[in-house]
Amino acid sequence: MVSPILQPEYANGNSKEVLDSWKEIASFLNRGVRTVQRWEQQEGFPIHRHDHKKRATVFAVASEVQEWVKNRSNSETPTDPVNRDRSYSHLEARDLEARCIAARARALNARAHVRQVYEHYQAEINRVLARISAGGNALRS
Repeated sequence: MVSPILQPEYANGNSKEVLDSWKEIASFLNRGVRTVQRWEQQEGFPIHRHDHKKRATVFAVASEVQEWVKNRSNSETPTDPVNRDRSYSHLEARDLEARCIAARARALNARAHVRQVYEHYQAEINRVLARISAGGNALRS
């Protein structure tokens, strides 16, 4: 059976063995780079790194990736909306609650910031419109 997660040309075994970048790995899986990076962090996706002086480069072995996909498809799929909470199954209730509270606080702060920016620009727009209606130059301070 051809895996729906792999690109068709890769699913039939017509692939190179080493995938040399996040983009190449993501293309191999027919997914986005961020998705593959999340899978590495949360689901044990098989990534290897070449260490260099400043940064490491990533690569994956196609056969390992195919095996991981096969094993993953035999279990519940965390990207399935019904099972989305599975990625948090390792957290205890108090940890999950703390994350939710922190996320809510960040959302409220972002909302307050957006409101401040909106009010600032609305005041500027009103100032410019008042100058225009008074016959003045709208660009003067």
